[in-house]
Amino acid sequence: MNLMKNEWFLLFLLIPFFRPGVFLHLQFGIAGVSINDLFLYWRLLSIAIVFLLFFLYAKIDKFIVAIAVYLFIMLFSTIFNGGDLAAALRSALTVAGVCMLVSLAVSANPLTLLKVISRYLGVLVIINLALFFILGGGIVRSSGQNILFYFLGNRNGKTTILVLTLLVNSIYSYMTKKRLSTWALIIFACIIITLLNIWSATGVVACFMLITFIFFIFKGFHKTLFNFKLLFSINIGLFFFIVIFRMQDYLSFIIEYALGRSLTFTDRTFLWDYSIDLIMRAPFVGQGFDEHNMIWFMGEWLSPHNAFLNILILGGIFALLAYLVVIIFSGYTLTKYSGHPISSILSVGLFVYLVASLTEVYLHDINMFVTIALAFNADRIIKHEMTEDVVQPVESKYIRTRVRLS
Repeated sequence: MNLMKNEWFLLFLLIPFFRPGVFLHLQFGIAGVSINDLFLYWRLLSIAIVFLLFFLYAKIDKFIVAIAVYLFIMLFSTIFNGGDLAAALRSALTVAGVCMLVSLAVSANPLTLLKVISRYLGVLVIINLALFFILGGGIVRSSGQNILFYFLGNRNGKTTILVLTLLVNSIYSYMTKKRLSTWALIIFACIIITLLNIWSATGVVACFMLITFIFFIFKGFHKTLFNFKLLFSINIGLFFFIVIFRMQDYLSFIIEYALGRSLTFTDRTFLWDYSIDLIMRAPFVGQGFDEHNMIWFMGEWLSPHNAFLNILILGGIFALLAYLVVIIFSGYTLTKYSGHPISSILSVGLFVYLVASLTEVYLHDINMFVTIALAFNADRIIKHEMTEDVVQPVESKYIRTRVRLS
C-alpha cells in the first residue's frame, strides 16, 4: 500500500493523535473554533481514513480483536451504568484508530513510520524546551485545579510522550546506524534538560530508567537482562508490593531522599484505599465512563493514580483481564525475538510505562498504545531490519570490489 509509505501522508494521519497538551487549555482558535476542537476534528478525519484503509487492505489479527474486546467491555460498562457514552466512544475510537494506523504503517514500511514519529516527536520536545526557557516556565494554568501546563502537558502528563520519543528514536537509530544517531542524542539531551527543569518524580524515574536501559542495550547487555517475561513479572510484583501490600518502606531512601516524596506517594495511598472500596461495589463490570473519569475524594475530583485500579473502577475485572491480554499478546511477539535489541528496547518501554502507571493514570494514553502496537508488530520491524542488514553489506562489498579492480 503505497499511501502508507508516503511520509507526508503518514505525518498527516499521525499529527492529530499527538496533540500538545497545552492546546487543551488555550482559549484562542481559528474562526471561532478552538485549537483543541480543530485537533479533535482532524483526529476524527484521520480515524475515518485509517478505518477505511484498514478494512480495505489489512487483515484483522488477534491484537486488533483483543483491543476490540477490551474497548467493547469499557463501552458495555458505560452503557450498563448510564455513563458518558460519548466520552467512551471518543476514547475507544482513538485507541482503535492509532493501533490500526501503526499496524498499517508497519506492514507498509516500518522504517518510514519510525522516521516520521521520531522526527515529529523530537520537534515537539525541542519546542517544549525552547518555550520553557523563553517564557521562564509554563504557558497556562487549567481553570479547574489550577495545574500549570507546559507545551507538551503538565509535569506528570508529559511523561508518556517523552518515553515514546526515547523509544522510537532509539529503534530508528538502531535500524539505520546500529548506534544512537546524533539526532537521537540531541533529543535525549533535551529530554534530560526538560526533566531537570520541570521536575516530576514519575517522569524522572521513567525516563532516566529508560535512558539507562537503552545505553546498556546499545552496549550489548540485552540478551538476558531485558526480556519481556522478566520485566512484566517485575511489573506485576511491583503492583502487589507497592499498591496492595504497601511495602514501600523498604524503598524509603529512594522515595524520600532521591525523589523528594513521602512514603504515601504524596497521599496516593489514601486514594488507592478509596479506589479499592469503589471497585468492591462493582467488581466485575465496573462503573463505566463518566463526566470526569475520576473519583470524588475529600471535596474534589481526583485520579486514582494507578492504571490498574482505574481500569477496575471503569470496567471491572473483565476489562482488566482484557487489558492484560492485549499486553501479553504484544509480549508474546517480543518473547519470540528475545535477545534482539529492538525486542529489548520495546520490552523496557512497556516496563517503564507500567512502572509509571503505578502512581499515575494514563488511561487510553496514545503513546502507550503506540508502544503496545509496535511491540505486537515487532516481528515485522525486526524482519525488515534484518533484511536491510543483509542487503547493505552485499552492496558495500560490491562497491569496494569495483574500486579495488579499477
